[in-house]
Amino acid sequence: MLKSNFYVQPSLINATDIFSLSDFANFRPGGKIKFGYQSIVDEIFPNKNFKGYTFSIGANLFASVDNVKLYNTDISAIEKKYPASFGVEINYTQFFPANWIVLSFTGTLSNGWNDNDLLNYKDISSNSVLDGNIVAFKEFDGKYGKLETGKNKARISISAPISFWHLNPIPYAVWASTSNNKPTGFLGIYTNILSKRVDFHAFKLPSTFGIGVDKVWQGNRWSKANVFVRGNINLGEF
Repeated sequence: MLKSNFYVQPSLINATDIFSLSDFANFRPGGKIKFGYQSIVDEIFPNKNFKGYTFSIGANLFASVDNVKLYNTDISAIEKKYPASFGVEINYTQFFPANWIVLSFTGTLSNGWNDNDLLNYKDISSNSVLDGNIVAFKEFDGKYGKLETGKNKARISISAPISFWHLNPIPYAVWASTSNNKPTGFLGIYTNILSKRVDFHAFKLPSTFGIGVDKVWQGNRWSKANVFVRGNINLGEF
């Protein structure tokens, strides 16, 4: 069953990436809003003899304003900055009569700031430890570097989730580019270990735990393999 709807989705964002309830005074919320169209697959092929195809597709516009505490290396001083971003996102998922694979595509074009180029910094006068060449701290205070706005960005990803027993391997490829930077590519596979076999035709994902590995292509060379672990607990629908 294919459902379609237009939506508006406001949200809070946190430029520090890590938020601690014990440090609420330093919480610097920004804002983001999305509005667009999304077709949602609720149930596919209820008739098991149906041999057709179906898909879901969506597109949205988004705009956001971050709230950044920046150590500006040009003037060696701390500033408050509110860089804005805006752009468009599209997604497409193809479902097949075979109930063991789907094909998914996402693309994003945006204009924003150099968030991935900035480092995190910590004021060593508070809640930090210096020991020789080592600096230890629990939370960082903000971003470090030169803020650049008006950066054009593009990101394309393709993946092919597969269902096999209690495993859900997902091979994927990602290409990302930012103006004045060399493009970056990611190639990898992430495998969910499921509490039960996933049914793509019912489009319901059980609780998962997974391990992934990928490599990064940048500057005409591959990085070493990166290994990561993720999990998700399905609490049902509300």
